[in-house]
Amino acid sequence: AGQHFNKLEEQKKKEMEALLNEPAPPAIEYFTQQWLEEKEQQELAAKAANEIPYEAPIATKYFERVDEMRKTEIEEARERTLQKKMDPDARISIDWKDYTKQEAPTVSSFYKISAE
Repeated sequence: AGQHFNKLEEQKKKEMEALLNEPAPPAIEYFTQQWLEEKEQQELAAKAANEIPYEAPIATKYFERVDEMRKTEIEEARERTLQKKMDPDARISIDWKDYTKQEAPTVSSFYKISAE
């Protein structure tokens, strides 16, 4: 029984090899050729698209300009703040000794003890 099944298996292998060596059916050849043409067209389109420089939309350009304006305004404000910090005339001078001087609270005469 084992020899019989081995022979059948060998026949199947030979048939499979024969099918693999035969040319493909016309439909498969046709669709394979069509796929290869589409692939080539897509590669050419991608190559052409990569050659054309990218130009940003108008809205993107506008928002980039707005961001640049904001950055310059912030930098100018920082510069003004630094100038104000460094300008000695702009600072208010406070006599901290006088400002922080503490005085003892006054005590009413009712609580005073006479030393007599």
